[in-house]
Amino acid sequence: MPFTAVPDLVSRMAALYEIGFAHIANNILLTVVGIPLLLLVYYAAKLAFKLLSSPLRGLQGPTGGRFFSGHMLQMTGGKSYETFLRWRQEYGPVFAMRAVLGVGTIVISHPCMLY
Repeated sequence: MPFTAVPDLVSRMAALYEIGFAHIANNILLTVVGIPLLLLVYYAAKLAFKLLSSPLRGLQGPTGGRFFSGHMLQMTGGKSYETFLRWRQEYGPVFAMRAVLGVGTIVISHPCMLY
């Protein structure tokens, strides 16, 4: 191997190293971004399926409510009992409401139904 072929060999090895490094960097980026994104999509789909297939959807209850706070913001100010009384008069002794993070909650406000 002549002396002039050494720089050519070094440049070829450097090019292969850069290609390999770029490939590894792409795989790491795909892993760091792809796996959390895949988990986020999975849990969002699981939550959506749970909310859409819940038997609580058939119960009457207050409409609205935000996803993160549900109907909890309507019960602030120290007078949540008034809100529950109003909802009981409107929807009956058993109704559904959304709690924090959209979790369905059954409210039973008649003492005979508790036993």
